[in-house]
Amino acid sequence: MLLLHRAKEREYNINKWELPGGKVELNQGISEATEEEILEETGLLVKISSPTVFTEAKMVSGGKYDGMLYLELVNEARIVSGRVRLGVDHSEYKWVKPDEALSMNLSIEARKAITFFSGGVSEEE
Repeated sequence: MLLLHRAKEREYNINKWELPGGKVELNQGISEATEEEILEETGLLVKISSPTVFTEAKMVSGGKYDGMLYLELVNEARIVSGRVRLGVDHSEYKWVKPDEALSMNLSIEARKAITFFSGGVSEEE
């Protein structure tokens, strides 16, 4: 899996490793949004290759998204074309296996998704 290291200049998940992703715009499908965000963050053109493998929902408390629904959907995708070129939100990337990822300084969201994907139980449960 591809993990991205959050740039020190960002406000959220500073110095944490996370999965590529982003927000769904109004009138945009989830697969379309996922593929667009991955292209924007990594330079990779991908195609979703599986149904959602992990999902979690919660209400955001605090910050500019206070009171909004945060819905995390994790899918598997296959690279169609491109080479990794990071956007401004990330300083480095790494291809890892799930067990290696779990030993890294992951964001809470990434840890939950990768733990679930690898068949384990997250520390937060």
